[in-house]
Amino acid sequence: MYTRCKCFLQFALPLDFLTSIISRYGNLLWFFVIGGLAPVPFYFLAHHFPLSFWRYINVPVFFASVGSVAVGSGLPISSWVVVGFIFNYYICHFHFRWWMRYNYILSAALDAGVALSAVLIFFSVQYPKGGFKIEWWGNTGKNRVLTSK
Repeated sequence: MYTRCKCFLQFALPLDFLTSIISRYGNLLWFFVIGGLAPVPFYFLAHHFPLSFWRYINVPVFFASVGSVAVGSGLPISSWVVVGFIFNYYICHFHFRWWMRYNYILSAALDAGVALSAVLIFFSVQYPKGGFKIEWWGNTGKNRVLTSK
């Protein structure tokens, strides 16, 4: 039984292709080392200075949030930074009662708005008669971004 599962997993997931040092993705293995060592200095700084800014640094949360950032242009990143700063610093600092009451609702509304706009864009642009091709300076010729390839 064990050999059958092992054989199936070897054919389904060729791990030597993904994890060997000479493979195409071999350099990605260094990120396991970076992910293990990156929190250590912040832990010691937070331990040495307990009431400082260092206790708010959370490296796994930072890496997880960077991994979910859209690639291609800086516009989504800048809008995330602006909205995050306004609602999680300014309103939290100066209008705490409003922030406590409406921040979760605002987050759910923004998430629902993204999902609803994705459905709306699909049904208005892609669905009718197989959709149509949109050509503009960002996805043709030399200016074609990596995400559209």
